[in-house]
Formats: sequence, structure tokens, C-alpha cells
Amino acid sequence: ERLVFSEPFAALDHIVIKGIADVALDTRVYNGHVTTGDALWGGLPTVVLPGVSMASRLSSSFHRPLPSGILTSRTASDYEDIAVALASNRGALQRRREEIERAKHRSPLFDTSTWVPRLERAFRML
Repeated sequence: ERLVFSEPFAALDHIVIKGIADVALDTRVYNGHVTTGDALWGGLPTVVLPGVSMASRLSSSFHRPLPSGILTSRTASDYEDIAVALASNRGALQRRREEIERAKHRSPLFDTSTWVPRLERAFRML
């Protein structure tokens, strides 16, 4: 009863719409990649169950630069338990969202003023 499905919407609304969600449930076979970054920027905690391939482990790599936003599980049961526990505890959920909001401004994940020049330098070296 708490799952919400929508029609496609404008890209700029993608981050804003996450404000109505409690928690993002990342897919295992192919993680959210940019969608996970959008969720974190929107303050949305994301539950991840990494797989074997790079595509299924990418979202868990966001844990290091923004640990408050990524909740990495080890099993399918753990994934479900984490999601239910977080969605069921409004206080813990709010505290986590507030921590994501504070941390994202200090995180190298969103520090574009630092990594863009480095990326441009790498492109020039090619």
C-alpha cells in the first residue's frame, strides 16, 4: 500500500519527487547508478544489495563518500529487514535524512568544483 508508481516526469522533477518517498530500494542486478546519486542528493536513504557484477555493485560504492545515505545489506532477508526497519521508524528515518542533507555538502561525491577540473585534465591527457 505504500508503493507509488508514476508516469514519466521531467528530469528536473526527478530529484524533487524523491521527497515524498521514505526509502529507495535499489535493484540488485543493475543498480541505480545516477538514480542513486539523485536519491542521495534528494536526501533519500537507499538500501542496496550488491551483486557480483560492476553494474550490481555501483550503488554500494556511494557508501564511502556518503555513508549515511547507503545502507548495504548482505542477503535478501537483510535487505528486506533494513528497508522495513527504516520505513517503520519515522524518527530514525528523519535523523538519517537530516544527516544525508548535512553530509552531502561535505562529500566528495557531490564536490563538482573539485572533480570536474580533474576530469577535464584527464581528458586533455588522452
